[in-house]
Amino acid sequence: DVGSDDDVRREEVNLVFAGGNHGWPVVEGYGGQGEFVDPLLAYHDEGASIAGCAAIEGDAFPAEYQGDLFWVDFVSQSLFRARLDGDQLGPHSMVSRIDGGLLDLVAGPDGALYLTRFYDGSISRITFGDGGDVLQTDDFPSVDPDTVSPPTAACGSNLLATTIMITFALRIAWRRV
Repeated sequence: DVGSDDDVRREEVNLVFAGGNHGWPVVEGYGGQGEFVDPLLAYHDEGASIAGCAAIEGDAFPAEYQGDLFWVDFVSQSLFRARLDGDQLGPHSMVSRIDGGLLDLVAGPDGALYLTRFYDGSISRITFGDGGDVLQTDDFPSVDPDTVSPPTAACGSNLLATTIMITFALRIAWRRV
């Protein structure tokens, strides 16, 4: 979503496929118009910028979370969860507020979620604690943007470019596992 605001703006979770037209900028959210594909989920009040999402697989989360979709919203600094059942998404709920400008969320090969933050370049590993009922966040040290040579792109800051590079590096490394 780029540049929309007011009551019209909706954050969307879409099932994207070749040839699908999700309607932006003509319609946001559930348009009910035959030429556009409605999102799996649309919301307005809970946030304003979905920044990354990942499905849960593995034993870092309790069985009832397996297959669920988690996502982060940059503006509300929130982690959300919804039940993913095939190509349908159930009701969503906020799991936690996490400070730091949530930039991306990926599932690691260990089944945990990994979160990158914009403001300090840190990475967090998200699992459930003992007993499976407490969200646990383990923070890794912040990235020093002066020790990494980010590409010269219109990213606005070396920290943003560095954080994006780390996220992409994690995704590439895990695909090789």
